[in-house]
Amino acid sequence: MDYRRRGVATTALAAALEAIRQRGGGWIEATPIAFPHNDPTVRKLRKTYRWRSQEVIDYLEENWPHKEVPGVGSVNACLTTAKSMSHAGTMSMFERFGFQPTKRDEYRSSDRSWDPGDSVVMRLQI
Repeated sequence: MDYRRRGVATTALAAALEAIRQRGGGWIEATPIAFPHNDPTVRKLRKTYRWRSQEVIDYLEENWPHKEVPGVGSVNACLTTAKSMSHAGTMSMFERFGFQPTKRDEYRSSDRSWDPGDSVVMRLQI
């Protein structure tokens, strides 16, 4: 059964934050993806030309969404499908609970021109 878009992750995050609050709180850090983007054209190009082909790179450079995050800078969307949605959650979910973005996660983000996608370090003090 597919549980996406039913609030399961939001409920789990709320419960985790409450458990931390009850144990005295402190600083909490998370590294969600910046934001998801589903683009069937990328999958089609990769199947036709290969993952690292110039056709894929050119398409991504011209069409891949990004946005400015205050205090962080420009971040790229992460390619997702119904089967590959990140298990790390999205930045917007953590923002709803008061988390603030602090920097781009250099470890989990990709600078590869054929595979863009950023994660953001977010912090909250309870």
